[in-house]
Amino acid sequence: MFEAHAPIAGELAARAAERAREPQMDTLLTLHGDLMEAAQQGDHGMLEQKNHEFHKFVYLMAQSDRLRWALGNFAKYVSRALYSQIEGWPEITAADHSAVIEAIVAHDSEAARAAIIRHIQNSGEKLAEYFEGRHSQSLRSK
Repeated sequence: MFEAHAPIAGELAARAAERAREPQMDTLLTLHGDLMEAAQQGDHGMLEQKNHEFHKFVYLMAQSDRLRWALGNFAKYVSRALYSQIEGWPEITAADHSAVIEAIVAHDSEAARAAIIRHIQNSGEKLAEYFEGRHSQSLRSK
């Protein structure tokens, strides 16, 4: 699912980089700052919320209702609450989002595409590792 999600998110991020204006970049930086603060404080609920807001805002900046609709069809199958349970996810998110922001601020559509694709793939890999670990624990406890 993440492999299908990533290229759509990439196209949205690329378009966001092309269309971003100063007030939008300020909002994006504020969202990222809030996300970083939540991660530092260990506030997983706020981290989840700010991560969702970050992605939603990037995708809105792209100005493509159809691509956002398509992406939403993938994203609705993964609970946002799962990520906060994944070891190392806050650090990965902070680093990945920083790369996305840098590309958008630079209006570098290809870098934005690549950064968010990496981020979605990293998230999918971390989620798969989490599920594999839970499955292994379940088998050991039986």
